[in-house]
Amino acid sequence: DNEETAKGAERDVKVFQLKYATPAYVHQAIVSMFPVAGRQTPPSEQVNATPDYQTMAIVVTANTRNMAKVEQLVSEMDQESAIGGYQKVVKLEYAQAEELAQALTQIARGMSLRSRQGAVPIIITADSSTNSLVVSASASDMQAIENMVSELDKPATETLQEIRIMPLEVMDVADAQTFLNEYLRKPGQAGRRAGSDLLGNVKISISQAMNSLMVSGATTELDRIEQIVREMDRQEISGSSAPRTIKLTHASASQLATSLSRIFTEPAQRSPRARQNPELIPTIIPDESTNTLVVRARPNDFKAIEEMAGQLDTQPDGPAGVRIVRVARGTDVNNLARQIEQTINSGETLKSRQNPGYRPAQIAIGVNERVPALLVGGSPELFDTVEQLVTQFQEMRGGGDSPTKAMVIPLRGNMSASDMQQILQGIIDQQQGTSTTGGATPVRGRRR
Repeated sequence: DNEETAKGAERDVKVFQLKYATPAYVHQAIVSMFPVAGRQTPPSEQVNATPDYQTMAIVVTANTRNMAKVEQLVSEMDQESAIGGYQKVVKLEYAQAEELAQALTQIARGMSLRSRQGAVPIIITADSSTNSLVVSASASDMQAIENMVSELDKPATETLQEIRIMPLEVMDVADAQTFLNEYLRKPGQAGRRAGSDLLGNVKISISQAMNSLMVSGATTELDRIEQIVREMDRQEISGSSAPRTIKLTHASASQLATSLSRIFTEPAQRSPRARQNPELIPTIIPDESTNTLVVRARPNDFKAIEEMAGQLDTQPDGPAGVRIVRVARGTDVNNLARQIEQTINSGETLKSRQNPGYRPAQIAIGVNERVPALLVGGSPELFDTVEQLVTQFQEMRGGGDSPTKAMVIPLRGNMSASDMQQILQGIIDQQQGTSTTGGATPVRGRRR
């Protein structure tokens, strides 16, 4: 095996004499087929090609493995039928050739890097003098490109200000279209049809071969949809359940989506059961233009997400910010929230008395028993202290038969070691039933 690997890594130089294809055409195809991705491509794997227009040839330097791929590529391209089958001039009526060539080339390059190793590359150039595209591709890719161009080469109207290509890297384009059709469907419209049934008179078509959406409508609507598509592709949405929305009044959709995803989405992604059934993974996407959360989840999960979003969507008083801190099941979250809140706030008040001019920071902690989690609001500089306390308390907690552990706890906030000791001891006493202080309410607003 080592001998075969060594042979495959040996670099050769070969001259390919062309009969039908031009050196420029073949050279561009080789460059597209073997892109150099910086340091990720070692010199032994790089393919160098030099066109010779005087002799209608191309000189290639490559290792044995890649040279075999180049030979196959040149053999497929340098045929009398290849000129008509692989190259075509597509005349445009309305779209600008330079802009469309750039957009289509970007999609083709992404396809090449993802899953087209060894396939005939797609090459698209613009002829400005005739407003045409010069396309080189395989027969199937050529058909896909022509279909896409026919969708994009349309005149602007009052409702159709722009047509935008939105390529997807991970998500299946059919799933993306279904999701958007459901989310953008006008109230009272049944089914999953596109066109006039979508809000803003947006129209969505797809190219399966290019795994891209083609969305037309007003520019402001396209900006909004492009943000949603980017987030959808990042989260790799799958499944057939229809999306539902949660309208927010005060909280930021982007910030809240990030916080809720940490609680509901990320733990589900780590579950082996969810990996086999992606529909079990809740998806939470922000629509910033309407300050709305777009949620795809099972009914029980959606109810929990909606409940927590309602708790967090409150009118801020004081420094803005909310952090969700998940706690282990079996923890008395009400007592934990009350103990941490009272002790930290009391410590801040004491500091202000001891240091005239010091402005005490304050926090308010609500709870969600369903998750369970603490909802921490107030002064953001104290959030790390709360999260650190919860983490260290849960590590120290354990059952009576657990071995005793010693830990060094680094302090990241503005709290002294003695204050931290007092907080931890108070929480432990409360959890063990040695404190007589009363309980807290399940959901608490911020103090005014």
